[in-house]
Amino acid sequence: MLQLVHSLHLFLYLFFIFFFFFFYTAYSIVGHGELVPISCSLRARGGVHHGQVTNPSQGMDFFTCLDETFMCLTKHEPIGVCGAIIPWNFPLLMLMWKLAPALSCGNTVVIKPAEQTPLTALHIGSLIKEAEFPPGVVNIIPGFGSTAGAAVASHCGIDKVAFTGSTEVGQLVEEAAAKSNLKRVTLELGGKNPCIVFADCNCK
Repeated sequence: MLQLVHSLHLFLYLFFIFFFFFFYTAYSIVGHGELVPISCSLRARGGVHHGQVTNPSQGMDFFTCLDETFMCLTKHEPIGVCGAIIPWNFPLLMLMWKLAPALSCGNTVVIKPAEQTPLTALHIGSLIKEAEFPPGVVNIIPGFGSTAGAAVASHCGIDKVAFTGSTEVGQLVEEAAAKSNLKRVTLELGGKNPCIVFADCNCK
């Protein structure tokens, strides 16, 4: 029975890892493939001139030329080093949500798991090492939020930080990101969806 539970546990781990990486590979296709053409307008010389997005046959730069005086350039490239601070609940799910899209778009990741549940991230890290990822692509630094988390939010070598957790800590993360190198910040904050359990609820 114990062996069956361990096998089921391993299966669920592998399923979640495969599912999220398979799902987020669409990000790399959007980021480096063709874009959907977008129409736009420019009012000039008393009239409206319409332009259309065109994709060059080579490279990842996409141009929109409306007339001889206007050009719009969209360049798709990785952000760089992405920091991720995840909470204690759903440690595997949150880890994949942060890890898979960042890697699919060509970024490196520095992950700080919650101090209550670091073993899930460390186990995934051992699997990543076994899969022979290049050194430095995925970095896992367990620790407390006031030390390891603050270091991720304020480090000038990190270009973007994503945080999932409380509103109070989210404010600190955004403040540290602004005071360091004005890095990009993505916040998923809780505290806005309370769950009320009444006295007559059958919790059994």
